[in-house]
Amino acid sequence: MLAYLEAIDAMEKGRGAKVLEKKLGVAYQERMRYFANRIAQTELHRAWMDKQAAEIMADEGIEVVQFQMSGTHPRTDICDLYASQDAYGLGPGLYPKEHAPLPPLHPHCRCGLISKRLISAKGAKENPDAGRQYLRQVMREGGGFRGGQGDGQPGQVGRCPEWKPACRAGGEHPPSGAVSAGEGGGCAG
Repeated sequence: MLAYLEAIDAMEKGRGAKVLEKKLGVAYQERMRYFANRIAQTELHRAWMDKQAAEIMADEGIEVVQFQMSGTHPRTDICDLYASQDAYGLGPGLYPKEHAPLPPLHPHCRCGLISKRLISAKGAKENPDAGRQYLRQVMREGGGFRGGQGDGQPGQVGRCPEWKPACRAGGEHPPSGAVSAGEGGGCAG
């Protein structure tokens, strides 16, 4: 950001095109470094979560996991929905392990899954309207949003957040993060 301001300042003060070109070059490199860092951090977290998910799936003593939001979330996004909705009648943010959303769900996501060994998934029944119910509740309570809409937008193609076998192969699917009042989103696989 500073490099962009310096480039504008140089242009306003009538400095030569070479100074402006240099300042814009620095600004461009800073932006590319940010993008590379964002990708690296998100993919490192994805690898860690994939390993953790494999361990949870292999452990027969775990039936339920809790989607835990990271404390670093700067704004409301799909993670708020997954951490707060009661999609299977087990409680807010609780999922049978085979149906849990798998973070990261967006760039910079640091959310995780916590195994809940003392909770059984027996009797868990999916509530397909849980997302809409949660969103209605949030809106009734005066918004409850912490700002912005997050990085992902409905209609984008991304990694399926569910642990369905077709998705674990790395295929591209419509994200279930595509939360809108009229669409269910979800995995096509």
